[in-house]
Amino acid sequence: MGSCANSDVFKLIEKLHCRAARIIYNLPKDMASEDVLRHVQWPTFFMYYKLETLRLFFRAHSESLRPPHTSRFFVGRQKI
Repeated sequence: MGSCANSDVFKLIEKLHCRAARIIYNLPKDMASEDVLRHVQWPTFFMYYKLETLRLFFRAHSESLRPPHTSRFFVGRQKI
């Protein structure tokens, strides 16, 4: 068992993400993955992951996901 952010899985998915961009846009195979994503203006898969994690925390903080028994873990800021 381990963490939710398994780096091997991310690397594999990112490799497939770049391969898809190469195929769709007919780019050369020897082009670097970073250059491929920059050329097609696609964010990395890891960027999608970070954004979804941020959305999840926001939803949990804004009570749309928060169960009643966990409310003590999320405290709003007090105005000074």
